[in-house]
Amino acid sequence: MPEIAIAAPRRIGTGPETLAGRIVTLLDGARKNPDGLRFDESYLHATICEIISARAPLRLVLPTFHGKCPSRRLTIGDLPDQGEYLAIQTLAELHLRIADIYPATELHLLSEGHFHSDVQLLGSDQAVDNYIARIRDMIRPYSGLVLQDSDDLMPGRSHDEQRRILLAEHSPDENEMRCLMRADEQLLGLYTAYTKLHLKLLSECRDETVSGRQQRAQAKHRALLQLRKYLGFGRLLAKTYGPVPYVKMSALYKSPDQIDQLGVNVIKGNHQRGTTSFFAVMLQRNGFPRMMPAVEAARAGCRLVDTHAFPYFQEVQAPCVGTASFSTSTE
Repeated sequence: MPEIAIAAPRRIGTGPETLAGRIVTLLDGARKNPDGLRFDESYLHATICEIISARAPLRLVLPTFHGKCPSRRLTIGDLPDQGEYLAIQTLAELHLRIADIYPATELHLLSEGHFHSDVQLLGSDQAVDNYIARIRDMIRPYSGLVLQDSDDLMPGRSHDEQRRILLAEHSPDENEMRCLMRADEQLLGLYTAYTKLHLKLLSECRDETVSGRQQRAQAKHRALLQLRKYLGFGRLLAKTYGPVPYVKMSALYKSPDQIDQLGVNVIKGNHQRGTTSFFAVMLQRNGFPRMMPAVEAARAGCRLVDTHAFPYFQEVQAPCVGTASFSTSTE
């Protein structure tokens, strides 16, 4: 990789360790930490310090902006809404603050949408294309934000081929996946959450010829497939980005023992475990954004504001309570 044309830090306070420490502080402030836990930052600090010492680009890699779940019980529509708008503002600000410390900083936003559109998790391939096109328009003013999707990661392949390659060459098979779940409580928790999500989606388009037992089996099958793709996408990124160090981020919560990943608040200050792909945004009376299923926002008396490009719900009375929260693989 060609060397970045920046001077090696020499003055006191501008060495790699100091710069890395300042960046880690910013990233820790953006961390998704709903329980206020303490995190060991040594791995993150060492990775960033190595990058700066090599005078290489600091690549912050964040899978996000995959598409919208087609269920109108969960989301407002198929295109980006206020959730994506706020997320882009948050991420652009984070990139700007880090680039002010280390100018050779890039924030790579990676969309998995097409890898999951074969089971209607994020609608059709066309719906994902329309969504990604709008996201590209939204990030165009921010030169440090780079959006890539499956067409960038596997150019020249159809979306069906991309999905087959992801499963065949990068993802664990079903037996390996089950072994991994038995050994990892967090993977098992994700599988449980995915199963509940798919069961909800299947129940919305209930086939009277399919029994409840068959529907549950189908939900489990789709959840296992989604989890395999989730791990496969991580392996694909490791292969794509090669041996040069980068910072792996996530829009999902990451526990303190997952030292090689950084879970961040895609929407500033919002520590909820859900994502914009599966929730609408409700703006509370104090202006703080909260993610919740669209049907629950409407049931709680929140007003849908859809008079401009990025719709949202607005709290008009008492704070909404009882909002659902579940994790997904897609962010």
